[in-house]
Amino acid sequence: MRAGNSLTMKSLVKIFLLIVLIGVLASAAFAAPVSSFKKDKDTVSVNTTPYRDLLILKAGKLFMGATVEVHDASGALIATSYIHKKKMIIDFYDIPYGSYTIHVIKNKKTVLEFSHTKKQDSEIFN
Repeated sequence: MRAGNSLTMKSLVKIFLLIVLIGVLASAAFAAPVSSFKKDKDTVSVNTTPYRDLLILKAGKLFMGATVEVHDASGALIATSYIHKKKMIIDFYDIPYGSYTIHVIKNKKTVLEFSHTKKQDSEIFN
């Protein structure tokens, strides 16, 4: 009987090791690559919302403390803010219709520049 218990125990150990190996391989297959984490820290992106007066700026950790400036079509500075969180809302509700340029500035250099046009309701639906 002792030989039978030893054989059963060896089989259970093999099954256990196989389950652990499958778990490790599965978690490695679904894990995000390290390079994507680095990319997220190095990026700034701008997303539109269903609300036409709002933009969402998403910034990686490297951009915390960066300056965000909004300029009108003539180049005049309309608003200034700082990135304190990963997401920042830029609200165009209280400013006149027209074209605007948004600058993200880090270490006295513009790292991102993009445009936004605030349209009147009649222009949106035509």
